[in-house]
Amino acid sequence: MNEVRWGIIGSGHIANKFAECIQSVDHAELIACSSKDADKAEQFKKRHHLAFSYGDYEEMLRNPAIDAVYIATTHNFHYENALLCIHYGKHILCEKAFTVNAAQAKEVFKQAKEKNLFVMEAMWTRFLPATRWMKEQIQNGAIGKPISVFNRFGFKFAYDPSSRLFNASLAGGGLLDLGIYSVSIACDIFGNKPVKVSSMAKIGQTGVDEQASAIMMYKQGQIANLSWSILSEYDNETIVFGTTGKIVLNHTSAPTKATLIQYQIKNSGTDAREPAVEFVSLHSNGFENEIKEATERIMNGELQSPTIRWEDTVQILEICDTIRAQWDFHYPDEQKVKKSRRKP
Repeated sequence: MNEVRWGIIGSGHIANKFAECIQSVDHAELIACSSKDADKAEQFKKRHHLAFSYGDYEEMLRNPAIDAVYIATTHNFHYENALLCIHYGKHILCEKAFTVNAAQAKEVFKQAKEKNLFVMEAMWTRFLPATRWMKEQIQNGAIGKPISVFNRFGFKFAYDPSSRLFNASLAGGGLLDLGIYSVSIACDIFGNKPVKVSSMAKIGQTGVDEQASAIMMYKQGQIANLSWSILSEYDNETIVFGTTGKIVLNHTSAPTKATLIQYQIKNSGTDAREPAVEFVSLHSNGFENEIKEATERIMNGELQSPTIRWEDTVQILEICDTIRAQWDFHYPDEQKVKKSRRKP
């Protein structure tokens, strides 16, 4: 395989961002889109100059010209959409949150392995140059031993009970839309298995978490302090503190700059700071990094990416499940697993 031909399930804002950005990725071509609304799919096709549009997901998946599918629907549909793609033998790049719980993710990966298909959660932050630079600095000991992460991620969204964010039936709320980034960042630095998780949330009148905080403690005493909100604009920074310095990412989900500050340690404590080192990256809209990763892995015949492995996705969702259990919170009609499969 020297090219991956993509289709999209969904035709909303994030699907349009994917379609715009894939044009800059070598060996990747978007040829089709699908929506439950055929008119929307046709408009999407014309806007992005695609070969095919469909008003039915399965109709698109029956097209043998399509190798891989980007799933851009709301969280609550990711599970059934992913199983459908696997059923028709398509590789998958699925928007975060990958599924609404860990049990669903496990089933998707199980079936993908049986069909020898590549699947990756589109946790795009992990592929951005600023994030990768931060990880390299930490691994090279630039801030000593990392000991804590502080992350605040919040936006003031217009209140609309029927919208994706405020509708519980669409798995709305802050956790799967914003908090998943915060948990992922902490796991990327300290690992996926904290020894203790403590969380609290404000559940709004539509039944979704409108703001929440979580503290995660790790085996060697590292602490991640995380907060997210759909009610207010936060500073949206991530700060990783180490024993000899710190690194600041200028944005939680879409960082373009990382700043490294190293301390001069004396007997009396921190005396001064070395001049800051900044890493600044330029990109189109950031999607090119994850599209490139998925395309290359598919062409190489691999099933997953080492940057966001299947076990990473599952274990991050297990943390989210733990957080929700502490709130006594469940999404309406939340499916655990769905093992029935039809023949194409």
